[in-house]
Amino acid sequence: MNYIKIAEGLNVDQINKEIEANPHVWNSVKDRTENPTSPHREVDDIWVRYSDLERFRSEEKYKPFIPRWYDVAEDLPSIVDFSFLMMSAVEGENLGAVLVTKIPAGGKVYPHVDTGWHVEFHDKFYLHLESNDGVEFCWSDGQKIKPKKGDLYWLDNTKEHWVNNNGNTDRTTLIVCIKPFVRMKDKVEN
Repeated sequence: MNYIKIAEGLNVDQINKEIEANPHVWNSVKDRTENPTSPHREVDDIWVRYSDLERFRSEEKYKPFIPRWYDVAEDLPSIVDFSFLMMSAVEGENLGAVLVTKIPAGGKVYPHVDTGWHVEFHDKFYLHLESNDGVEFCWSDGQKIKPKKGDLYWLDNTKEHWVNNNGNTDRTTLIVCIKPFVRMKDKVEN
């Protein structure tokens, strides 16, 4: 199994209000999206928490690091609050990256596999802030989900995956990376 649906119908209105009230938070970091060959080239990002950017943009990015909150976190307190609620809910031992991604109507994330120490150490949890009937999160083994607004999933991003937004509205997702006491893969495989 490549995913676990953790919850549905969560109220994401306050998170969406804070993002809408702070348009400057979008694309202040473009490291995932500016390369024309990146699988994320059609995506807009809000980096809320990750590595120090100087370190990330050097050879040091492949080594373990202690994540830090970026300045945009001050404008998005509901995302910070949700991140810590998730930590508690999954018995988190370490909070990693926190990121918001937006795929515009008709856009996509191209097939790829997430790699590196951060992915190997943390599980990824996805809270869907905006979605539509044309959104599909797909894996190369044929599994797929059609997330709705307020759905929360753990997704296995170590297998080839992609996202299509064939709808008429944006798909926006909050991604919170957590190292839980018991990894979600272990729960799925047992």
